[in-house]
Amino acid sequence: PARLPVTQAGIHTVAYADLGLTQSVAVEQLHLYNRAVEIAMTVMDANDNGLFESGERIEFYGVPVSAGDPEYKYTETNIYWLDTDSTPGERVQDWQAAPTPGGVAETTYRASLHFEQNWTWWQAMPNGAGKDHWFWGERLSLGDSRTFTVNLNNVMDTSPAVIRVALHGRTEDPANDPDHRTRVILNGNFIGDVLWDGATDVVGEFVFDSRLLVEGDNNIVLAQGGLPGVNSDSAYVNWIEIDYDRSFVAENERLMFSFQGDGPVNFAVSNLTPDSTVQIHDITDPARVRRVVMQADGGGVVSFSDYFPAGVTRRYLVVGATVLTPITSGITFQSRLPALRSPGAGADYVIITHEDLLGDEIDRLAQHRRDEGFQVAVVTTQEIYDTFSTGLFTPVAIKEFLRHAYANWSPAPRYVALIGDASLDYKDYYGTEQLVRSQFVPTYAAEADDFGETPSDNWFVTVGADNLPVMYVGRIPAKSRDDIRLVVDKIIAYETGTPATWQTRFLMTSGDHEPRFAQRSDEWIANYIMPAGYRPLHVSLSDYALNEKVLAKGDFRGFVNGEGVVMASYFGHGGVNGWIASAGFEVLNSAEAVNTLTNDRALPFFVAFNCLNGLFAQPSEGRSFSLPGNPGVAQFFDIPLSEALLFHPAGGGAIAMWSPASLAYPSEQKWIGENLFALIIDQGVRRLGEATTRAKVQAVSEGRANVENLDVFVLIGDPATRLALGAPGQVGGGAGGAAGGGGGGGGVLSALGVVLLLSWGLAAAARRRGSRRPL
Repeated sequence: PARLPVTQAGIHTVAYADLGLTQSVAVEQLHLYNRAVEIAMTVMDANDNGLFESGERIEFYGVPVSAGDPEYKYTETNIYWLDTDSTPGERVQDWQAAPTPGGVAETTYRASLHFEQNWTWWQAMPNGAGKDHWFWGERLSLGDSRTFTVNLNNVMDTSPAVIRVALHGRTEDPANDPDHRTRVILNGNFIGDVLWDGATDVVGEFVFDSRLLVEGDNNIVLAQGGLPGVNSDSAYVNWIEIDYDRSFVAENERLMFSFQGDGPVNFAVSNLTPDSTVQIHDITDPARVRRVVMQADGGGVVSFSDYFPAGVTRRYLVVGATVLTPITSGITFQSRLPALRSPGAGADYVIITHEDLLGDEIDRLAQHRRDEGFQVAVVTTQEIYDTFSTGLFTPVAIKEFLRHAYANWSPAPRYVALIGDASLDYKDYYGTEQLVRSQFVPTYAAEADDFGETPSDNWFVTVGADNLPVMYVGRIPAKSRDDIRLVVDKIIAYETGTPATWQTRFLMTSGDHEPRFAQRSDEWIANYIMPAGYRPLHVSLSDYALNEKVLAKGDFRGFVNGEGVVMASYFGHGGVNGWIASAGFEVLNSAEAVNTLTNDRALPFFVAFNCLNGLFAQPSEGRSFSLPGNPGVAQFFDIPLSEALLFHPAGGGAIAMWSPASLAYPSEQKWIGENLFALIIDQGVRRLGEATTRAKVQAVSEGRANVENLDVFVLIGDPATRLALGAPGQVGGGAGGAAGGGGGGGGVLSALGVVLLLSWGLAAAARRRGSRRPL
């Protein structure tokens, strides 16, 4: 089967030569599909011998993924499939469309044009679940005005026009309702005010005299503010739509229009090449297109008719032969059917990666896990898309694959390693994929309180509405095979190394903004680390005077680089790229993780109870870029600390890091951390994916943490990594032995037992929202 990408609506052609065929195919056996529906096509059998062969082509009407489609958030590229089987395929039907005597001769149709540019990402939009977070330029603030120029052609003033403006309030003024006003001015004429309240979205719609429209460029000015008593009024512009009457005039040999009639109607489309061949398609049902081929007259006009039952609307596409859209690039082939739905499929350790990242690096990791006793499956994103989303790029397909595997595979997946970076800019609106490619294995955009769109890999491993994971997931956000090689080398060396004393030391670091930060570390030392006989090392920022904070940084580096530690924990404030103390001092940041950590193979498992260290899915991390539509404004997203530690170029840094990808709250993190240390030290859980997942699930299920913590906390690293925790008080049981826990089957969260069934805990967690304050 051949995958045919379609990014615009039109008549598409595919030549025999571009399909990689080496022999002819029976014409009637060719089939075209989209979203599992067969699509009618035309096979141009030039010599009428019933064979599709060299020099010939197929034609079909194809459309991109549209704005109303659930997958539109992720892609506009639709995938059509060309395949063969022994049954006759669907074909475009001929249509008798000569002008009908006595038919109504129409001269105009109602055009509806949508204008939208996605240049600004409002990540933290309130109540943003299911809503568009991308807007047309920077926000309009009080007193601002901005001109939006839209092009309209063949304007007729036979009836009133309509303008719609979609806006979203950025500010809120509790003392005033409404607290937003946006004035709409068209070509210098005031059209109306859009009035609304709060940080909500609104569509302002106005009917106006169509004589205010002009042929060509029309200028729409949006001016913000001016309500009495409102001192803060800002909003984003989402899109603009205009409905107007338009004449039947083709542009660049093409016209697409809809029409509602009653009885026979005659149409005459002008501005075509004189005496040229013209195709007229009834595309009302995109899967069952009707077509007639006609000749334009000497004046470049083609006339046709159709019969309309009362109230029926039909859609047409008129195209000249020179404007068909050839698909010559992006055609790919499915060399084999993925066995993802095979009855005999099974694996308890699943690697999901992009086909461009496949190689000996992933093969080595897979074999390492097999040597431990795991049954391993390496699956590419394309195989998943082909099987679960008919080829469309969407994270939903990954979830559906894992849901299917969990229910049907034997053994079912326990550990899921996502190998490849991701970006929440799914459609590359910022244009940064050409700077640094990052969209390999997409993540899911969950909505987190106070932060908005947050990357969630946890979503992939949930099968019910409760958001509770049934598999252990982690991500190696690699941008290249070199990234993967570096991490795989670390994992194998770490898990097969000899025991050492660093594997019995814990480094507990705490910020100085609040006394409870140090208290948490002290409690975990007193309750878990010391009673088990392990050695705690503590760097508490509150113990250092303001002019001595730099000494804390030196002490931290000394413990990691010198003595070495098996775990490095931090409780305090943080940002994407660092651990933040008072006066903006950073104990550790992404640049220092690379430049000052020289711990080689003594690799700690880093854990951060702060905010944002795990925010791995920002576009173009570490590289500035110009905003679309405003090249003078630069944008920059930090490299998250978790990635800097995992991809330490000298092989040092971290073996993995577990941290929030969003804002997080110390009152809840206290319990998540408590669970983590109890699981690792008291209960002997060594696999990082299991320990971290059970820690947050237990806190949520007991009502001690909000349910969104399941999404917020992300593991950057391989979830099957065995913590190299040595036996207390001795050198032994290190990376090679004490990490424990082989492959094997069984229920992934069986040790949690009845905890997962405590639905009352989720309700209790939801009630805690009112008292949360982020780190």
